[in-house]
Amino acid sequence: MNVEQTQFLKLHEHQGYIDQTIDLLNSEWPKSVSYREKVLRSSTDDLPVNLILVKGDNVVGFCRLIKTQESMLGVESVVTDKNVRGQGYGRILMEGVEEMANKYYEPRIEKGKEHYLYLYTNTAQGFYEKCGFEITSAPQGFGSVVSNLNSGQLSGLAAMLQKRQQSLPHENTNKDGSIWMRKQINKV
Repeated sequence: MNVEQTQFLKLHEHQGYIDQTIDLLNSEWPKSVSYREKVLRSSTDDLPVNLILVKGDNVVGFCRLIKTQESMLGVESVVTDKNVRGQGYGRILMEGVEEMANKYYEPRIEKGKEHYLYLYTNTAQGFYEKCGFEITSAPQGFGSVVSNLNSGQLSGLAAMLQKRQQSLPHENTNKDGSIWMRKQINKV
């Protein structure tokens, strides 16, 4: 693999790649084109941000970085093109999103406060472990509905859930075999 041929880009700054990104996402998780386009166009420099990995002129990877609380960021919809899986592009994608998360946290770091990047998976636990993620309990303020909410709605939901779930126990694995994973970033 020639890493020099890849670019990690913010989709809202390179909207010419939206159609390819929709095709990539729908190859893994089919949804209507209008829904995908709406979600992809909601990307901003302030979270949520849609990120793509481009090789030459082709989108080979996608992920979305979201925020629910100051000390919690999430990465969702991580996908690489099926034709390039196992060639290192997933790792490049994860390194790029971690760098983006670190840049987001950098001006907000408080000594002694831990900052994490969370994700939810039922298919790629081994891959994420190789990228430095560990299995964890479900973080307060996150849930499977987050992909349908904008950042304002996510913040409100996170605050509400934090109040209601402070004393509830969390499990690491859900009924469908999916798990929460996290990686500490920007260690102080």
